[in-house]
Amino acid sequence: MIALASAIYSGRRRLATFAGAAGWIGLIGFALFVTHALPAGIAERLADYPAAAMVVVFGGVLLVEVGRRDRGVVRGAGRPGGPG
Repeated sequence: MIALASAIYSGRRRLATFAGAAGWIGLIGFALFVTHALPAGIAERLADYPAAAMVVVFGGVLLVEVGRRDRGVVRGAGRPGGPG
């Protein structure tokens, strides 16, 4: 998630911020799981759930983007029916 956030940061800053936060939370959860600093169930949830939540967020964002593009609403898009 952290690598994905850095890859999309220039184009989608808000989405990249959420992806980066989910990645760091997952990494912290993994570290807590490995060091046994928290009970296993809590640490596993911290390590696993942010990535699963971001899959839903990315899917929702892509669904909205495709809907906007089909209606010709996306900024920078060409005329509906035209190239771009």
